[in-house]
Order: sequence, then C-alpha cells, then structure tokens
Amino acid sequence: MHKSPLLISGIGRSGTSAVISAMSKHKSVVEPSRVGEAPFFNHFIRFLIDYEDESPHKEYHHKNYQLDKAGRDQVFSRLLSQVQYGFDVEECDQGKEFWIAKVSLNNSSYAKCCEMFESLRIIYVIRNGVEVVNSAKSFSGFKELSFEQLCRRWVGNIEDCRYVHSAANCAVIKHNELVQDPHSVFENVFDSLRMERDTGPAEFISSTLFNSSFNESGSMESARLVFKDRLACWEEWSEAEKETFIRICDPHMQEFDFRRPYSNISSSVTSSQAHAEDLPSNSINFTKKDLLDLVEGRMTIPQFDYHANTSISRGYLFMENPKVASTSTLKVLQQMEDPVKADRMANPHARNDSPIPRFSSLSSEYKRRMLESDDIYRFTFVRDPYTRLLSAYLSKIARPLRPKAEILAVIHDKPREEVTDLDQYVSFGDFVKVVCSQETIDMNNHWKPQVDQILFDKIKYDFIGKFESLDDDFAKIVHRLSGDQYGQLEQSKNKTGSNSKLAEYYSPAIEAMVFERYEADFNAFDYKRYLFGSLAA
Repeated sequence: MHKSPLLISGIGRSGTSAVISAMSKHKSVVEPSRVGEAPFFNHFIRFLIDYEDESPHKEYHHKNYQLDKAGRDQVFSRLLSQVQYGFDVEECDQGKEFWIAKVSLNNSSYAKCCEMFESLRIIYVIRNGVEVVNSAKSFSGFKELSFEQLCRRWVGNIEDCRYVHSAANCAVIKHNELVQDPHSVFENVFDSLRMERDTGPAEFISSTLFNSSFNESGSMESARLVFKDRLACWEEWSEAEKETFIRICDPHMQEFDFRRPYSNISSSVTSSQAHAEDLPSNSINFTKKDLLDLVEGRMTIPQFDYHANTSISRGYLFMENPKVASTSTLKVLQQMEDPVKADRMANPHARNDSPIPRFSSLSSEYKRRMLESDDIYRFTFVRDPYTRLLSAYLSKIARPLRPKAEILAVIHDKPREEVTDLDQYVSFGDFVKVVCSQETIDMNNHWKPQVDQILFDKIKYDFIGKFESLDDDFAKIVHRLSGDQYGQLEQSKNKTGSNSKLAEYYSPAIEAMVFERYEADFNAFDYKRYLFGSLAA
C-alpha cells in the first residue's frame, strides 16, 4: 500500500506548526526529521492543474505521458514526499500509512489532490481572528502588511478553505479547544479521518507546545493561563484598528462562534440573525436547485461561479461582463480584497488564484445573502452591443485564440476538439452569422447577450455602470466600497479600439442581424438602435 499525504492546513500564526509536530508522533505517520512549510507541494499542484486541466494543449500533454494515471499519481506522490522529507518514504516501515506536510489548499487545489490521492487526509486549524491578527502584527514575516491586509489575510484563508467543513476527508481543529482539551480534540480528529486512535499527538501538545504563545517546554497548565488573557490585546489596539477588524472579520468571528472581546455575544443579536431578517421568510438555505433556477438557459453553473465575484468583508457581488473593462475592474477589486495576493497574479482572470472568493465557496446562508439581502451591494457594467461584439471579434477571433475554435467548429460543422488550425481567416460578417444563430447557453461569454450574462432579470442590482462613462461610474463604486481609497482604472491591455472601427466592419445587413439577436440588450440598457442613422426601408 502506497503512503498518502496527511496535510496540516491553516493560516500562519494559527497553530499549524504545533499540530504538524503533534501529528508527526502518530503511529501511522512517517515522522520527518524537520517540520516546516511545503511550498513546493502547492506550486506543483498548481502546475498540474494548468498542465493537465486548463492548458489549451492539455490533450497533447496527456497524449505524451508515458505512465497511466495511477502510475503518474504514484510518482508524483513519491516526488512530493521526497522533496519534503529528503528521503523516500515508501522505503520506510510498511506499517506507516501517511507522510505529512504543512500545506493550505484552495478549492481547486483540493479537488486536484483528491483526484490524485485516493486516501488524502487534511486537518485544518482555525483560530480566533483577534489572536491571529495580533500575533501577525508583531511577527517579522508579515511586517510588510498593513493592519487591514492582516485582517483580510485571515478572512481570505477561511474563504479559500471552505471545503474543509463538509468534506469527509477533512477535520477541523479550533485552536482554543485544542489548548483546553487536546485528548478529546484529537480523538474527534481520528474518528473523522478514520485513523487509528493514538495518544501521542495529544501528549505532545500537552507537554511541548512551542509556538509564539508558549515557551518551548511550557506545561499545559501554563499554556491555559497564557490563553486566558489572550484577547487582552484588543484593548491595546487603536480605535481605527478595532473598527477595521470588526468591519472585515466580524461576520466570520460570529459564523465560527469565536469569543469577541468587543461584544457581549449572549445579549446581542448575531449578524447572521439580523441578516436573516432581510431574507425570504421560508428559508435562508440556498440549494443546487436554486442555483439551477438562477442560471437555467443562460450559462452553466461553473460559468456563473467563474464570473460571480463575491466579497463578504466588503459586502458586494460583482458580476463580470467580458469585454466591458472586466480586466481593469478585477485588478482594483483584487487589490481591495488582498493586495499581497493581487500583486502575485500575472493574470487577473486566473480565478483559482484570485483573492476574491468564488460564489461556490460561500456557505448556504451567504449565497442567499449575496443574491437577496439588502446589505449586499450588487453591481456590474454593460456596453453598447455593437461595440462589445466588435471588440469580442477583434480580441478573440481575429487572433488565433481558443474562442476562435468555437466559431470555426460551427462554420466547418465539426466538433470543437477537431479544430486545430486557428490561423484560418474568419470575417466579421461570418462571425456575426454564427453567433446570431447560437442558443444563449451555447454562446461564449464574450458575446453572450448581456441581459443573460449578468442575469439581469434574476439579480437585483444596486448599480449598473456603463462602459461609455466608465471612469465616472467606477469612481462611484470605489467610493461605495472603500471611501475613495483606491484610484482609477488602469488602461486595459485588451483594449481593441472597437469604438473607432464601427464603420470599417459594420454594414446595414450586419447591423440588422446584431440588433435582432441582441434587441434585449438595446432595450434593457437604453442603447440606440441605429449605428449610422435610420436604415433605408
């Protein structure tokens, strides 16, 4: 039997180092000589997602593998464990089932790891946000982050790891409960993960907790005394810091029932109760059927999940509308959410790397709130259908890019995967004929009617900005979300100059086809019917 990874996950300063050291003492785990982070693991998984799942050349990559999937997974596991341990764990005692690493996976990385490792186990450590933020404030590793960024870092990690609360191969440890009763906590972990019970991890925690909260050889009793006043730091924070923490972190503090030094929980109404009053009285749950009803006939659920950008900390839902300054808008929103993550992104549309949570990562209640509650600010942008369609052609069809294969497949009546020559010329007229013949559900999001792309009749928007007044409209949104903390939109690298090229590409016949197919957009967003004055009768 091959050894499987046991991943210890959680934000830095939450106690992950203590838990990985403790779990290394479990009888079924190969104990490493040195405990530490495993950045190679995360980067390798992200590489595999791109190489095997998202690359336009993924079929070619799979074709050239010399090992079947089972063989590849075995080699990859062996590689990752050997990088982490410095030796081949498969040659260790065969009674050992797991090798261990300190890794936090986001939703897509988790799905890839489950695909690779049949017996994967994850322990996620979650800690009171006040403690995590305060500890990070005085830790040199985070000195470049502002207080607000530290708050968003805590929230972002929770959102990235939502899957741990429902997945069968995951167990959650609350840091305060671990300190109070490590034996009970680990027994619950072993039962949840279907691992043999072992007293070694709890005994280690009881005698040798070593993170910043304890002395290296501190006893459990002294540890409890230290934690008794762990939230006293709240009184040392400035009023601005307190306000920032409550604004960003309080929904999550309440959701996970953490002790809040700024509120008497027993005598106050929780935010979830308050927000529930804004929702339909029949239920605050949001089911898959609700989601299907939302997108039916317009787009697939994965497409909605890709384009719906949600922020609990800033309280908004932004529905991305391709070819309407979406790249520039996402850059600013990602900076608002987490500047550190945003600065690392080469492509704002790399959804799996974005600090803005996916809709699918939210709890059922928050999904409902995003769509219906009055405390959420819902916004999007639209554009003149004539210029938007031309922009889509110039950026996606006039060049040999993947969306062009969709058009060529229709023109040549063949499956998309059989279209390999993307250098074939497609005129704007032929492009328009194809898209105007497509059903909405089959259309690429870059040329899907905007009423369908933004689910105009399903989502109650607070603000719909226009591309034609982009700077002014976006300034209103920035003011609403951040009080003018962030600047204007950057010039998009994807700009096509379609506004100045209308006469070059549009004829009366093409104009008529576009109007007929996109008439709902013209009516909903008050755009003019005629490009060059009334057409001849």
